[in-house]
Amino acid sequence: MPNNLSGTNISDTYQKLVQVENGVVSDGTGSILPLSFNSDGVTITGTLHATSVSSSRVTSSVIYTSGSSTFGDQASDTHTFLGAVTASGNISSSGNLYAEKLILPVGGMVVSPDGLEHLSLNQQQATLYVGGGMVLSANYGQGIILNDGGNSNNDFRVEGGGDTHLIFVDAGADKVAIGTNTVSDSLLTVDGDLRTTHITASGNISASSTSYIQIPELRGTGTGTTQLNVQGQISASGNISASGAIIGDSINILSDSTSTGYKLYQPSTAGTLQLSTAAGGGFTKFYVKATTTELLNLEVTGNTTIGTAPNGSQPTDDTISIHSVINNSITASGNISSSGIIYGTSFIGNGRIFPGYNVSTNHFLDKTTVNNPILRAVGGFNVVGNVTASGDINTTGIYKVDGVNAIDYTNATHLFGSNSSFTKLRSTKGIEMTSPVTASNNISASGNVYANSIHVGPNGGEFIDTYPGSQQLQLNVNNSAKVAINSNTFQSNVDINILGDLNTQGNISASSNIRATGTITASQVYESTLYQWETTARADTDDDDNWQGPNGYGIHTRADWNNDYGTLYSTASADTTIEASRLVMNTGWRIPHSANYSCSIKSFEVYVGHNTNQNSINADSVFSCSLWYSKNSDLAGELNVLGGTSGTFTQRHAATINSLQFKSAGDSLFKYNNYHVSQSSLNLNLAPGSMIYPRIKTEGTHKFTTNIYWIVNYTKTPL
Repeated sequence: MPNNLSGTNISDTYQKLVQVENGVVSDGTGSILPLSFNSDGVTITGTLHATSVSSSRVTSSVIYTSGSSTFGDQASDTHTFLGAVTASGNISSSGNLYAEKLILPVGGMVVSPDGLEHLSLNQQQATLYVGGGMVLSANYGQGIILNDGGNSNNDFRVEGGGDTHLIFVDAGADKVAIGTNTVSDSLLTVDGDLRTTHITASGNISASSTSYIQIPELRGTGTGTTQLNVQGQISASGNISASGAIIGDSINILSDSTSTGYKLYQPSTAGTLQLSTAAGGGFTKFYVKATTTELLNLEVTGNTTIGTAPNGSQPTDDTISIHSVINNSITASGNISSSGIIYGTSFIGNGRIFPGYNVSTNHFLDKTTVNNPILRAVGGFNVVGNVTASGDINTTGIYKVDGVNAIDYTNATHLFGSNSSFTKLRSTKGIEMTSPVTASNNISASGNVYANSIHVGPNGGEFIDTYPGSQQLQLNVNNSAKVAINSNTFQSNVDINILGDLNTQGNISASSNIRATGTITASQVYESTLYQWETTARADTDDDDNWQGPNGYGIHTRADWNNDYGTLYSTASADTTIEASRLVMNTGWRIPHSANYSCSIKSFEVYVGHNTNQNSINADSVFSCSLWYSKNSDLAGELNVLGGTSGTFTQRHAATINSLQFKSAGDSLFKYNNYHVSQSSLNLNLAPGSMIYPRIKTEGTHKFTTNIYWIVNYTKTPL
């Protein structure tokens, strides 16, 4: 209750009063209260406690920095908000939450209290989680996925009007069922009839024993014999036909009764084909017809007819009658006869072949003795064409063969076998022997005898006299194959001894010495003497590890090699080539264009002097020497270029050597000492107009200036 201040002194009651100054409210002592006034309204800087607040309109929003608010005092209270309600924290309800439209931000979720069930909505995806696992995922452009997490307990079923399992998916078994919730070992189990346009299966298609598969056409896939594999019998009330082969263990051709008819099959003996009755018995006749004509007739009596028999006649027992052309071999244990001509590329047999119909002892080919066949004819043979034999041709009366171009003979014995009464072999066309000719006596000719070589055996004499009495050419076959020309003297230390002059239009090459008592005259003599290109210089190799070489002054006219070639020569293998500037073309040795010889570069060697005052040299300090060359064809395009600027020319790698040739990686060079490196077995052949280029560099911690003496060794070879 407010105090009644009537009749009281101000000094006793001023602390119970409030005062306002410039809109600020304070108590009687001057302490400012959390309340102020101005033209815009009332401001409370503290907490407002009210039993109720009633307002017909809220014209502004109040932002609280902290604190909680409670609306209503019982569950039956209704709070109505006109406009949007925005919360920076959670909005929760112990009862139902009703909304005409619930709009979530991108990535927002509707979550159950335990957090295990929620609905997540994104721009193009909606996911539903139950029990902490995803059970449904809907993606724009990708469709709807059920059980995306692969939980084996999340089965799926679709109910129909009277079927609770119209479609059922067993997630744990990875199987699908239609019309039932019981799955089998197949991927799909159907409880009911199944009708479809096409069924394609890489595995089995089966039905229960009381059911059947009814289709107008059954097709297999694949090629060859694997298109359709049927295990068991195939029965048809109509025809069974195929555009390809029908393959089976046996093919039964039955009448109305299964006990009659025939079957074609392979018996236990591999490689055979048997035709018998259905019960496995024999048959009386098998034939192939063209309309009404029998083209192939096989009878149980052993008769065989191939082709159309004349006048419809049939062969006698145990015979084969052929009325057509056989394009293969015919083998018979008895006679083969023909009313016409028998043609063949060969006739093979161990009996006799008689011409005509009469068996005559005067005209026949007898091969009863396999290794000694006989061809016999009374009055001799008139052969039109060639006679070729892989063995002997023996005769008792012939000694002359006129008009024969050649006789090919490979038998180890002589031409006429064991008959020694024949001494002549004549031919009006000449005789060519493609194998050695052996004679127990002389072989002579009224004309020339030509041969690639003439071999004289150790018992046939010691020389061949090319001109009787002159001893122009003699071969000593008993004394280390010595040769004497125009002399019969064989020297022990000379393979070829020539008495007289030797003139040749070509070259003479020898692996050993050539000696003469007179003068040897030749346009050029080539031997193994080494010639040298040499030069000495100081190389500017102490400031970097780039390659150095002669500059534009040339290889001889400048004391210092101070042309820096950079890393141009660092890649060096057997087939390395580089393109060099025309300015350095003359920085090497050249083989003159006028030279009447080529050069074979055999080796090169370099003497390198350390020419820098270094008291301590690290072991990684080394030097490298590289030799490069250009062929005449590499330089020809850059010579005599007029009216324009020539380009580059090609240099090729010959060899590279370094100081590791004589020192190990841990050894150090010493100042002012000289070192020697070399490379042999180059065998680099260069024609006139070619050039050789030397290059050098140092590497490592302590690079140094080098004094060099470079030598290239070569021999002169024919152009």
